[in-house]
Amino acid sequence: MKELPWEVCQYFFSDNCPNNVAVSRVLLIPQFLDQSEIGAIRQECESCEKRSNQRRTNLRIKRPFKVAITIPESNKSNRGTMVNVSATGALIELEDRSEIGVEEIVELHIESYVEVSGQLEETTFNQCCIVKRIENEKHRIAVIFIDRAGIKEITNF
Repeated sequence: MKELPWEVCQYFFSDNCPNNVAVSRVLLIPQFLDQSEIGAIRQECESCEKRSNQRRTNLRIKRPFKVAITIPESNKSNRGTMVNVSATGALIELEDRSEIGVEEIVELHIESYVEVSGQLEETTFNQCCIVKRIENEKHRIAVIFIDRAGIKEITNF
């Protein structure tokens, strides 16, 4: 089944969406709308100028998780904050300049809090990544997530 245009639009969940009210009606009360009206809203959303200028295929969500980045080969690490995250990668702002290079495999440790018995407990999720872009002036790196099994494929090509 084809994805609905507002499901992949990064502007729908913000105040920048020009069709926010109409799309919300389709999501909340589709049974009260004619199929032609739903089709018109869908077509308007698909032809939206903001959405067509969007380059990303995956929705990016702002989540300020604290992270630690480790380079497995050298055991060097750096701390930072996740600027935004998607299903395939993340943009991370580092606390200080790093010696991480493009196409380098790093281990990302994402710190989160989970409520257990009424108390917050810190939990760390580990994820292997490949650095795809470095913004030196802002101390930011863009990474894509990979499986641990995929590391052998990447390093043995």
